[in-house]
Amino acid sequence: MKGGKKINNTSTKKREKAETLFRAIEKIIPDLRDRIVLEMIGTPLTHSRFLRRYRGTYGPAIAAKEGRFPGCKTPIKGLYRVGDSTLPGIGVPAVAASGILCANSLVSRPESVGLLSLLPSASSLQ
Repeated sequence: MKGGKKINNTSTKKREKAETLFRAIEKIIPDLRDRIVLEMIGTPLTHSRFLRRYRGTYGPAIAAKEGRFPGCKTPIKGLYRVGDSTLPGIGVPAVAASGILCANSLVSRPESVGLLSLLPSASSLQ
């Protein structure tokens, strides 16, 4: 994206960038392309349009010297935040962990253990 405008030949440029990633991954997973069921190549414009991310960002840009991602608590009672803009950060595992961290902050350890005991056992799910 240059100045917020689409670059000519966006599809060609996206394919070229994707090829670089494919070649790197295929060194470890040679049949990678055979395993793909759906391929969607995105750009910052894609993130901006479909995810409503400012200029296509992937979470906040926090310089190491400025601190860490914010936690789940806010100054507003009963309002919590989770996602890639909170601790522990960007990526699907981190986003899932942010939800877990928030949930764990809402109940005491004994309450958490009690709630876990309500879950069905692994053997009962088979």
